Amino acid sequence: MLKSVSEELLSLMESNSFDVRRRLLKELGNSQWVDRSDSIPIVNKALSDENSSIRNQAVITYRSLGL
Repeated sequence: MLKSVSEELLSLMESNSFDVRRRLLKELGNSQWVDRSDSIPIVNKALSDENSSIRNQAVITYRSLGL
């Protein structure tokens, strides 16, 4: 069974790699290949990340999405 794009991307926020999580957020803020509505749950999850840099990038991504 295929998963939706947002589910697959949300699973990347579970990565142990700080770089993977940060890069995902940056791409969401700049991309045109993911709907804004699919990005919101991912950014919401990032706002509670243990790493302050990830939380900061989540805020930047929110702003980039016009939220």
